[in-house]
Amino acid sequence: MKKIILLLSCLIVVSIFTACSAPGAATPKEYDTITIVWYPNESGNDLAGARNAIGDVIAEATGKKVEHKLTTGYAIAVETIANNNAHLAFMGPINSSVEYYLVDPIRAQR
Repeated sequence: MKKIILLLSCLIVVSIFTACSAPGAATPKEYDTITIVWYPNESGNDLAGARNAIGDVIAEATGKKVEHKLTTGYAIAVETIANNNAHLAFMGPINSSVEYYLVDPIRAQR
């Protein structure tokens, strides 16, 4: 009985180490483009300049292209972030989506 338990324990340990050392197991995915999702009130043509200016700052800081996803509904923007279909969102003041979806806000310091 002790041999069976020892054998099973060894198999479990080997399985864990094999899974943890698999190629790419702990490597985060690299993106060439950063996607920003915008609420409907920031998606209008009159705010294109502001969106592009923010995108330019992010592109300069990261060295990556920036893609803007414009939305027609607030829930669409929140779901886009919650489902990992965008990297950043301009969501205005902190709201309930932070607590519900466990979104980490980035706050600018002055």
